[in-house]
Amino acid sequence: MTFDPSQHVGKTVVIRGTAYDARAGAIVELEDRTPIYIAGLSEWDPALHSKPLEVTGLLKERPARVPPVPAGGPQLHGLTSPTFVLENATWTVLS
Repeated sequence: MTFDPSQHVGKTVVIRGTAYDARAGAIVELEDRTPIYIAGLSEWDPALHSKPLEVTGLLKERPARVPPVPAGGPQLHGLTSPTFVLENATWTVLS
């Protein structure tokens, strides 16, 4: 069964995924490729990059960080849709 983050917002969760760095910060990529950001972590320690992790934290949904651009308006950079983030995250490497 696939983990649906939207069903667990506001709860402490335990997720399993792979550690990657994204432009907006460190993520754990779930099996279905859903990224879950780690609050306060801009990048993983190189020793953890691409490693399977089990991460525990409080799951929040973060609103888009860039306002919608009107038709013909200038291109803006940032996260244009809501994202999921784990606050107070702790993790362990899975073997």
